[in-house]
Amino acid sequence: MISLAVIAIAVGGIAYWLVRGDSGANSKVSSQPKVSEKVDYTGQTIAMTDVSVKVENGKISIPVETVLEKKMVRFEYEGNGVKIPLLSYITRNGKVITAVSMCEPCRSTRFHIKGATLVCNACATEWNLDTLKESRGMS
Repeated sequence: MISLAVIAIAVGGIAYWLVRGDSGANSKVSSQPKVSEKVDYTGQTIAMTDVSVKVENGKISIPVETVLEKKMVRFEYEGNGVKIPLLSYITRNGKVITAVSMCEPCRSTRFHIKGATLVCNACATEWNLDTLKESRGMS
């Protein structure tokens, strides 16, 4: 069982990116580990699945098998009285991405995968699934 705890470090970088409001591609995304062969989401809509996570010594871990099976999961980290919504999914290139689950324009925390995009459930803002670069803003 591979632990995603190492990826929790990347969450800090991605959280900084989200807070900064920069929608450009993040170099952390391209450096994430490859955990499967290429994944084809063409013609599919993948909903988030809420999962429980293990938190020890401030590190989050979930089995990568859970992410591979569900394709996109949502969980929360709670520390110092603050809850941080997170998501994890497999890119089309087989890399595992873990990020803060918050839409920049509307602050929703729920998303789905549609084809090659990550889509906000509330405002339909879209991001490229492989780079997290915004591809289409709010309608």
